[in-house]
Amino acid sequence: MTKKQKNNKQTVDREKSMHLPTGVPMLQLFQQKTFEDAYQDYLSEIEKTHTDKQAYAIKAKLKTALRRYTLPGFGWVFVKEETAWLNFMQTLTLQDLNQALEVQEQVFTQLKDAVSDESRRSNRSSLKRFVEYIQTQPYYYIALGASKDQLAPRMQSHKKRQEHWHRLKPKEIPSQVNDELNRLTHYLLYLRSQTSYGSTLVESTVKRYVREVLDLLSWLHRFKGEPLETLSIQLLVPRSAITDDVEAAKVAQLLQEYVEWLQSHLGLARRGQGFAVRSCIYIAELLEYEQSTGV
Repeated sequence: MTKKQKNNKQTVDREKSMHLPTGVPMLQLFQQKTFEDAYQDYLSEIEKTHTDKQAYAIKAKLKTALRRYTLPGFGWVFVKEETAWLNFMQTLTLQDLNQALEVQEQVFTQLKDAVSDESRRSNRSSLKRFVEYIQTQPYYYIALGASKDQLAPRMQSHKKRQEHWHRLKPKEIPSQVNDELNRLTHYLLYLRSQTSYGSTLVESTVKRYVREVLDLLSWLHRFKGEPLETLSIQLLVPRSAITDDVEAAKVAQLLQEYVEWLQSHLGLARRGQGFAVRSCIYIAELLEYEQSTGV
């Protein structure tokens, strides 16, 4: 295998591991996940973190929990065809997944004594572990937070120092970064309503997202070794990632690395991780807006 073929194979493997549909740009990357995509993500994680025997048992239990006691609550009619239930999950969203435990309880109620208490506990536990894992993924918070742009993110004051100790000090921030943050602020406050992405944001929300961008850039400098003079929002989201799914996948990988760092080094709550990821979505919006308007 030549070096070029090897690189191409690594790119394809990377895309498959992230379950990226073909031709999906940055601005759609995190909104494309379905219930079935999340299920496949979970299976991949189980296979990586458990022995073959353990993984087989976990997957079998979850399959039963979904097919018999959860999907019927969403309108699926049980059939023996092996792929039918997977195809049905492709029609469900992450918002549906968010309601899965509640829907399962409704199915249990309908079945009454046909399901033993022990079976209920086992199937509820299998589904809960699946749902809780997906709730740790950045795309989950992006999908569920898409309609809440006007809400200012909440911060716990006693954690504020811990969350931001790595942020660049004002005198360290390069002028080009200040210019980019000012452009992002202006876009979110005044220009976003002129696009197809939604309305402008309230000032407190904008400040939080701009801080998130600065924290990302600070992480690139302090922990990835990026020189101050070359720091730019386009290191986070290159313009090419707006339309190129392979470049968007690279952005997603960088974000995943950052989110894992937040969790392991700062103990940042999942909600905070979600806002960190969405800040890059706003960068992509800004770059596309400037590209389309010739700014």
